[in-house]
Amino acid sequence: MKIEKIVILVFFGLGIVSGIISNFFVNSQNFFLSIIVPIVIYFGCLIPFKNLIKKKKFKIILDTLITFILFWLLVWFTLYGL
Repeated sequence: MKIEKIVILVFFGLGIVSGIISNFFVNSQNFFLSIIVPIVIYFGCLIPFKNLIKKKKFKIILDTLITFILFWLLVWFTLYGL
């Protein structure tokens, strides 16, 4: 269970970084990249972590997706509002 917590924390951090990247691309008037780049980051980082998880892969993938999207959008909208 310890590795699953680490994976979720990594995607928490990636969500924050993706929110900052999305804010950068929106400010440079490229909305398409502000949506695509975080999705590519998520799926690109999911592949190595998927091999580390032995049990409950679907549940962990769903948890990381929800965590990633929530923090990505939270940081992005907060920075955009500033």
